[in-house]
Amino acid sequence: MKNIIKVFNDIALNLKSGIHKKWIYRKGFCDLAFDALQKLKYSISDLNTSIDTTKTYKPKDVIYQIVLASWVEHSIKIYRDCLLDSIVGDFKNCECDKLDKPKEYLRAIRSFVVAHPLKTDRHEAIGFDGDLICSDIYTKPWPMHVPLTPKNRIDFLTINGIVSEGNINDSDYLLKVYSKKTDDFRFYKLLCCKLSDLYGCINSFIDD
Repeated sequence: MKNIIKVFNDIALNLKSGIHKKWIYRKGFCDLAFDALQKLKYSISDLNTSIDTTKTYKPKDVIYQIVLASWVEHSIKIYRDCLLDSIVGDFKNCECDKLDKPKEYLRAIRSFVVAHPLKTDRHEAIGFDGDLICSDIYTKPWPMHVPLTPKNRIDFLTINGIVSEGNINDSDYLLKVYSKKTDDFRFYKLLCCKLSDLYGCINSFIDD
């Protein structure tokens, strides 16, 4: 099956194998840089292995992919921090502002679904104001009550934020959420999500 996430060998080729030259790293940071690259390589490999459009995902598969996506972003950040400032300047993406939305989306979905260690789930750019609580994850085939959910309790989580228009059957997984502000946690809502948004974020980080 074709890789959805750009493979590590392509990254190394784009860098023209310069990643193996110790002089490009800050003093004392060479080992950390190589470890970050190894973590990046295995995370990308595991992601591509876990992506199978022919199978039905389980909630744990969704969580696993979100965690791996976070590892990819974190590994790239650590690696860049190991490089000399002059090297980072040479490779800096002139369109880095385009990474703002992918970064915010990944951090929002990670803290909301996986649970952030600091218990922070406020990501207002995506639509999370700290009011929602995620109680469950649904994957296909949807539970019997999902088709019976009123349309005014179904929203769609995209990289641009939460929107009300969309097709629930185009989603890969659903987040069952409750709101204190809206109805004091009395009724659930569904947030429909696509894994393609997650994959797009990862490839954006790699391109940077």
